[in-house]
Parts: sequence; C-alpha cells; structure tokens
Amino acid sequence: METYNQHNIEKYDYDLTSFKTAEDFKNLLKRHGLTEKIEVRPWNNSEKKTFAWYNPETNLVLTTSRNPLTGFNGDPEEKQMYQEIGKEPEKGSCSYVAIEGEREAVKALVKDFEQSAQHIKDGGKEAGFSSVRDDVKEKIPYYKSERITRYNAHKPEVA
Repeated sequence: METYNQHNIEKYDYDLTSFKTAEDFKNLLKRHGLTEKIEVRPWNNSEKKTFAWYNPETNLVLTTSRNPLTGFNGDPEEKQMYQEIGKEPEKGSCSYVAIEGEREAVKALVKDFEQSAQHIKDGGKEAGFSSVRDDVKEKIPYYKSERITRYNAHKPEVA
C-alpha cells in the first residue's frame, strides 16, 4: 500500500499571517520562483476569492485568502468599505495561507516564510487552517498527474 510520504508531498497551512509590507511578500515570491499567478473563482458562494501563486519548475503552490500585494480579499464591497471609512487596505496581509508541493521546495519556502513574516498567529504542517483548493489544482498540470491522483487516494486522515 502506498503512503503519504512515498509521494514526496508536503502541506503546511497558517492562520492570520501578515508581512510588514507588500514588497516583503513580493520578494518571498521571487525568491521561490512563484511567478505564475493563478486566477481563482470565488469560494463558498461569495464574491471573495482565493489568491494563488505557482512555480511550475518545483510544483510549489502558495495560496492566500487575502491578496497581500493589494491588501484586499477580493470582495468587491471591501474596496468601497475602505473608501467610506477612510482607511488604506492592509498590504502585506495574507490572512489564511496554504503551501503545498514537493517536499524540498516546500521546506525551503516554509523556512523563509516563517522567518520573513511579521506575524503568524498559528499554523504548521497540516495544521488544518487552510488548504490548496481543488479549483486551484485543476489549473496546475502537476496535480493532474497520476502521482498526485495516487497520493490523494491514500493521503492520511486528519484527526
């Protein structure tokens, strides 16, 4: 029987994470080759979106529930709310974060992520706060491979 670790996949997720600036987050993306932004549809029947970046060479995916480059969560009404209260969006804020991909690339990103972030409320390896959504995976050739299909059929149950 195949196991989770045989497929060389790691998953980490974090709760309420922020970087000091959007530029700090942008530099993290660059250092790990996360250059391909994935357009993702709204989730949970709302207007809010998930934001995703991908490295096709290392099959590394990073998703956030707030866009740290703009400070917005993708809800069209949020921009109006910020204007009405005279507040600037929180650039650098990621909110929930999921990181997934091949083990070595994930470990390198996680180490850098944890050192670069200004604040991480909680999280770690398969902490259960967030995950890379299936509609994101559908847009990445790596996840369509037989290897990932086998992994998903035998992934460990989360307690």
